[in-house]
Amino acid sequence: MRSATSSHCVAKDAPQHAASSPSACVLDLWDQGMDRHDSCAAALARLIVAQPERVVAFADPAVAESCLRAELKQDLATAKPSNVPFWLSAIAQFLDWQGRAGEAVELYRQTLDVLKTARGPDHAETCVVANELGRLLRRLGREREACLIGHELRVGPLLTRTDQGSLSALRDAAYEAFSAGCFAEAQAICRHLLVRNFDPVSTHCHLARALLAQGRDADAAAEVNVAWQCRPGAESYVIARVLFLQALLATLAAQDAQTPLTMLKELLQQNPRATHSWLMKPVLDLLQPRLTPQSHEFFTRLAGEMSGSSTE
Repeated sequence: MRSATSSHCVAKDAPQHAASSPSACVLDLWDQGMDRHDSCAAALARLIVAQPERVVAFADPAVAESCLRAELKQDLATAKPSNVPFWLSAIAQFLDWQGRAGEAVELYRQTLDVLKTARGPDHAETCVVANELGRLLRRLGREREACLIGHELRVGPLLTRTDQGSLSALRDAAYEAFSAGCFAEAQAICRHLLVRNFDPVSTHCHLARALLAQGRDADAAAEVNVAWQCRPGAESYVIARVLFLQALLATLAAQDAQTPLTMLKELLQQNPRATHSWLMKPVLDLLQPRLTPQSHEFFTRLAGEMSGSSTE
């Protein structure tokens, strides 16, 4: 294993210590609370095995951090598979241990950006770093940010593909984004799927749902109108969704919703296959202040009746 060669990483008068006992060099840090078994301790130990004279220098947290950052920088500069996740995790834990978790998040983000460009969004190192960042964000209570990290990593490579499997995976990613409250991200995927003409009637409904969650009634209504126009050949449960959205939009606009509700009632009575699980609760919860209590309860119950056993 190579070692960082910057002169500031080594104390001039540091005594020579046996490489077989690297833990002695970071004893002061461990005494202050660092976990002996975490990746930071392992990284420091690796550096000392390569250059034992660091034994005294690493008693200074600033020097230890500088050496770890030097290793990360050197690995990022190479085009070959490297130990970027190893060094990054070590530095992040080091910062976290010092109460600098916010800096650790930013370091992860910066490194992730470099890896996505240099290695690619679906490279193993990129995925490892993204997962580590997601875990740190969740531990800090930043769930939505964590979701977006995973969403971007998963969706990026799929956007260049046109096979049905990739398009189906994108639809799943749109659902996951919507479920996590990432409505703009779900909207973007739906629009991409429509460009690919993937299951258009259903996708227009999913897009309308995401737009409604963002308070964009007019845009949602436009998508519902397109869905209704191209409904021939669509599954009955998809047509039921179009009617549901028509009724909901009419209610929000203080218009008569009787026609779509009557059609929906007849469809549900005549065709048992017109039911399929459909996540509308986040939208109805957001719309609750704009609906009467009776209307909110009605559409919540109706959405429940329209649901089946699978999720979409």
